[in-house]
This record gives sequence, C-alpha cells and structure tokens, in this order.
Amino acid sequence: MIETMSANPLPTGLSFDGDTTVRDVIDALALAPFVSGEQPWAFEARLERCRVDAPLRPAGSRVVRRA
Repeated sequence: MIETMSANPLPTGLSFDGDTTVRDVIDALALAPFVSGEQPWAFEARLERCRVDAPLRPAGSRVVRRA
C-alpha cells in the first residue's frame, strides 16, 4: 500500500525570505506535486548542444511560468 500526503499548493514548511528569487518560487511550485505524492516520480535530463530553434517543449503545450 502506498500512502501519499495531502495535496497542498506548496510543500509544508516552505518559507520565503528577502533572498528568495522568482526562480526559487517556480522551483517550489514545480516540486509541490512531487512532495505531496501526487506525482510519485521525478525525471531529469540534461541537453547539450541543442539547436537554437529547438522548441524544448511538447507540441501544443504552453508556458505558464517563466523566470
């Protein structure tokens, strides 16, 4: 049996201070579903030598946050 934490908009215990950047906030928002258990997996890929015109996102998707 797999138990998940309750879904919160942000992970419990997360705090922001005067040194917090927009990128820090976006990182926290992206990690929230992983921390809550809504997305119980993570994947990371590093792309080297990408074409300048490569879209780097799925067709039909849209950017909702940018830093």
